[in-house]
Amino acid sequence: MKRFLHCQISNPYVLCTILITALFIGILPSCSEEDAPEPYTINNALKDKQDSVSYFIGMKMSAKFKKNEPNFKQLDLPLLINGFKQFLNGDTALQCRNQILETAKQSRKTITNEDMQGLSFCFGKINAYECLNVFKGFNAHQNISKSTLIKGFEDGIYDKNNLIDADQSWIYTYEQFITQCNMENEKRLFQKAYENKSISQLDSNVLLEIISPGQGNFINPLDEVTFNFVKYNALGDTLETSFQSMGKSPSPRKAPFQSLEKGLQIGFLKMKPGGKYRLFIPGKLAVMDNQRYQAFSYEIDLIASTKKGTFVENSPY
Repeated sequence: MKRFLHCQISNPYVLCTILITALFIGILPSCSEEDAPEPYTINNALKDKQDSVSYFIGMKMSAKFKKNEPNFKQLDLPLLINGFKQFLNGDTALQCRNQILETAKQSRKTITNEDMQGLSFCFGKINAYECLNVFKGFNAHQNISKSTLIKGFEDGIYDKNNLIDADQSWIYTYEQFITQCNMENEKRLFQKAYENKSISQLDSNVLLEIISPGQGNFINPLDEVTFNFVKYNALGDTLETSFQSMGKSPSPRKAPFQSLEKGLQIGFLKMKPGGKYRLFIPGKLAVMDNQRYQAFSYEIDLIASTKKGTFVENSPY
């Protein structure tokens, strides 16, 4: 899944942060907090897990922003929150790129309160975009409560609630929510994989598709392996790859078999050097490797298998 908006915003945001650090420390007055909203409490507002997780993410995002933005006190907080709301209500953040770049071009003396108001509004939109990305990462962006997400962000911005620090059950609820979403994503991934008649089921419900069979012997558990790969989450987003940008040679992963994740070990035992494979690994194996419950799939080009401690010979890379 392409994150094109992130590419357009992130660099200007960093540029703006550097600029504002240099220009605004102590120059503009801080905004008043007299009109800060009343905080939510666990008893009167958070009705279910959806509300709790939405509020939790909103507060955590505001805490992250306040920590990382050195000129937070110079921002217009109502406009910051309004930008956050507007993005969640369907507005775009594309114009923020130009807004930030134009401000970055100005000298210290020409920066105005109006400029800071525009930046505050844009920062709100960027924060909302990042919040949605958190939920999109496990396909839950359609299941959040936008109003509660906004309220969490507001309370965090105005320091109106310390529930997250005081009640560790928030983290447990959040992890439960993510696990449930990931289990649903895994179910859809494996249902689709089973539709492929060339799929074979291995131990622990690992699925293997042989695209090209390779030659020679199967991998020995005492071997070292060299392979190129693309790792995907259950939604099809690329998480990691050994392939570089266009025109550059890959950087194959070289590792002892025993150091690989358990799901990879199960799959590699059925692979031969020179082969190309597709592997589906259930979330329970990620938990065994001390990771969050999440299913993965891999595309693997197995280059070579050698005895432990030797170098790969005759590799095209």
